[in-house]
Order: sequence, then C-alpha cells, then structure tokens
Amino acid sequence: VLAALTNALRVVGKKIEDVRVVMSGAGAAGTAILKLLLAAGAERAVVADIHGVVHSGRTDLVDAAPDSPLRWIADNTNPENLTGTLKE
Repeated sequence: VLAALTNALRVVGKKIEDVRVVMSGAGAAGTAILKLLLAAGAERAVVADIHGVVHSGRTDLVDAAPDSPLRWIADNTNPENLTGTLKE
C-alpha cells in the first residue's frame, strides 16, 4: 500500500504530508496500514468505519477504553475533526 501510494504521489508531484488520506475500514488491517502511512509522513488521515468517520466527538467513543483501537484512531487522525460518512 505504501509503495503504491508513494509511486502515485511521485507521478503527480505531491508529497505524502501534503495530501489527505481517506481510509475505509478501521479493523486490524486498516489500523496497521494507517500506522504505516502515519510513520511515512501522512498528516491528514481520515478513517471511516461502519458508523462513519472516526472523530473524537463520536458518541460511541466517549466511553471507549483509552487503549481501544478506535480511540487511538480518533486521537491520532482527522485533525480537521471531519464528521459524517464516506458517502457525504
């Protein structure tokens, strides 16, 4: 995934830190790929799951354990605090 994104960005002349990365899926594989992209320099990542965009104000995350993977995603992505679904 990282190699494909790196090559695509090279073709269009952009850097990973300058683009928004949008991911569908916040399971184990999606979280692992997300961590890889963040380590590579992605700064504007947004992740959506079955309930919509993962953000710090989502009601199902209020009571989530601090070590919850979704809580980690909410705390480390979506700096613009976007809400809604991928369709929106």
